[in-house]
Amino acid sequence: MPIITTISSKNQTSVPSAIRKKFDLKPADKLEWIVKDDGIIIKKITPLSFEDMKGRYATEESSFNWIELKKKIERGE
Repeated sequence: MPIITTISSKNQTSVPSAIRKKFDLKPADKLEWIVKDDGIIIKKITPLSFEDMKGRYATEESSFNWIELKKKIERGE
């Protein structure tokens, strides 16, 4: 069954309850809008945790200050 929403005069729309529940969408979650020739794809962006980033970008020769990065993330910078 299709789910239909309307764009308001302020160019806003609501995410229907069934979709919010299915994809566990919460206030402040980020959605990525991907434009295709035949339509739009909307994806939830899942931020990487500090540990994910550290594991992804760590190298044996890295002199990156991971502690300072963690502090910045905790401060919301």
